[in-house]
Amino acid sequence: MDAPIRRLAIGLLLGTLTFGSLGCGLLGHEVDERVGETMADPSLPKSKTRAQSPLPVNIPPQDPTTPIVPLAGPTPQPPLRAEPLDQPVQTVSNVSARPLVDRMNATPTSQVKVVATVGPDIIVTDEEVSMMMKQRARDYILLTGDERKTKEKEVYREELRKLIERELLLNDFLSKVKKNKPQLIDELWDRAGRMTDDHLRGLKKMFNLKTEAEMTAEMEKQGLSYKMFRRQIERESMVTQFLGSVLREKNGMPTMQEVQAYFDQHKADFQTTDRVKFQDLFVANSRFNSATEAKAYADDLWKKMLAGADFVATVKEKGHGDSLLREGAGVGEKRGDIRPAELEETVFSIKAGNISGVVATESGYHIVKVLERDVAGTRKFDDKLQTEIRAKLSNVGTKVERDKMVAALWRSTGVTIQEENPAPSK
Repeated sequence: MDAPIRRLAIGLLLGTLTFGSLGCGLLGHEVDERVGETMADPSLPKSKTRAQSPLPVNIPPQDPTTPIVPLAGPTPQPPLRAEPLDQPVQTVSNVSARPLVDRMNATPTSQVKVVATVGPDIIVTDEEVSMMMKQRARDYILLTGDERKTKEKEVYREELRKLIERELLLNDFLSKVKKNKPQLIDELWDRAGRMTDDHLRGLKKMFNLKTEAEMTAEMEKQGLSYKMFRRQIERESMVTQFLGSVLREKNGMPTMQEVQAYFDQHKADFQTTDRVKFQDLFVANSRFNSATEAKAYADDLWKKMLAGADFVATVKEKGHGDSLLREGAGVGEKRGDIRPAELEETVFSIKAGNISGVVATESGYHIVKVLERDVAGTRKFDDKLQTEIRAKLSNVGTKVERDKMVAALWRSTGVTIQEENPAPSK
């Protein structure tokens, strides 16, 4: 990949490749149990069985753009105490910028601009929000004028809210662990560090970067901080562990009745169009003295493949044309996209796993093997689809519970917004 293209790809993709906040329980079994014990706070709601607390199958969508507080106008306004629901808004005094404190209580020497505080000790910095914005540059980079300013402000508010929610959950998690099992703290951070290392290794491999120094340099070209990016993933990994251990037990596994009900109510979401994935072996007339000789050669290959010869190996050894470059992969998956067009009727008439006869075209002969075949209509309610629906319901249920937790923490912890205007575009 050329360097400029790779840098653009890194700048646009990093934001989509970080861990999500919902998580899915990435702890080992032993650590998971210990965290579960740590979370057994008498003040928390008791877990319910699926029968006691069925998961709704038609949950209204949540609005991710719900404002934190009204946007500040052009005239500087005093900071506001942000409330997620209909709570009284109070003004508070400004918070002075102070050094960013990491989890090891190491204080960098440089000062940072504080844009929000979570409780008495946790700060969210302009650097963090700006980095999150840059990871979403695709949302506004092509816009201009007022449209771009409006979109930047919207993205800024969304990312600021995400950071505040992350810190609320992380603070609650660490407070409970320190209170009940402080010896687990280092183990959890170590696990988050390993998750982060795995994630960064995947990114380096994706962009063909050999060392941390190379990745740091590439990110700096995009105005991104490797150190801040790593911190972002590590803290999100901690939140993932928290939610995975607490909410999985609370929500339980969706029942077959719930899965069936969701399928029945959302059949429109499970419609398929005709699609095929196939392999293609081509025999060119131009390689022989006559079309008859080419046909005889193709017939011989067809018999060998029916007898069990490997399709791709036969293409590489005996085939002609550009299918060699694709290692036999056929061109096109949907009707109208199959190439050559003469093969379309054939590939859509064969079941997955089967091999066609010898198909004549203007330039030679083709033999195709169908690998996958989707027929237009409603998908079968098979194990694969049930697993997809079960995962979807689990994620929806987790998000609902997560939002409840965040709303309660927002009220009880106290969040102060110091700055809501995004940094100037660069």
